[in-house]
Formats: sequence, C-alpha cells, structure tokens
Amino acid sequence: MANDIKPEGRFSAFWDKHSKKIIISLSVLFSLLLIGLGCYLFYKKYVIATVNGEKITRSEFTAEKSNYSKMAAYMDDSSYATDEKVRDVLVERKLMDIASSQLGLTVSDKEIDAEIADQEESFAENKSNFEDAYSQAYGLDTDELRVVLKYKLLKQKIE
Repeated sequence: MANDIKPEGRFSAFWDKHSKKIIISLSVLFSLLLIGLGCYLFYKKYVIATVNGEKITRSEFTAEKSNYSKMAAYMDDSSYATDEKVRDVLVERKLMDIASSQLGLTVSDKEIDAEIADQEESFAENKSNFEDAYSQAYGLDTDELRVVLKYKLLKQKIE
C-alpha cells in the first residue's frame, strides 16, 4: 500500500498547485465585499438635494417614496408616487422646517392629537377610528399619519 495517498497529502499537493489562485480569488472577493459595503453606506447618506443648507438624503427620499407608493397603491393611482412629487414634498417640508424655526413655530403632540380627535368626529357616524380608517385608505401607519398631520398643521400656521 505504498501508493496510498493520505488526505493531507492530497490537500497539500492541491494547495501547492493552486495557492496563488486561491489567495487572489479570496482577495478579490473580500475587496468586492468592502466596495459593496462602502457603496451601500454612501448611497444611504448620498445627498440628493440641499434646501438652504439643509440636506435631503437618499434614505429620506427612499422612506418617503415608500409611503407615497403605499398611498398610490391604495388609491390605484401610480402617478401619485412619482420621484418628482416625492422630491417636491421633501423640499416643501424642509422649507417649512426652516420657516417654522425662523418664526418660532412648532406643532406639539397635543395639537396632532387634537387634529386626530377632530377627524375622528367625522368618522363617528361610521363608528370608525380615524387612524384605522386612514391606514386602510392610504396604507400609512400611525407614526406616518402623525408626520402627515404635523406638516399639515405646520403649513396652516406658516400661511
């Protein structure tokens, strides 16, 4: 049995023959992973617009685009969630944030709660909760609804 090759011997021979290829392949794979991670992190923080020095990032845009896509699906109107519309909404919100801070205007949680209560009165006939009805109508959860109402109230105060 002198011709039997031990497993270590096979691996050793394989390694001797292909070690450079393996090391190069692993190095390339690791480099691609690092590049992919860098691109992902850059993409999230990538600034798509600047409004009076305030930045709108790709991640903000993506989150808002998701909200508008949900609303468009519920309204069966794909034109509602265009990139231009989402961009315009984000720019308008940044402008409202800037104007409200300059004017000293804020919207409190109590004001948002009062707006929800006012809206719920109109749903009282149907014995429906406004937040649930809005969620069903537009696909937004409670937090997203509160953001929408915050900017609605802020816009009313600014105007």
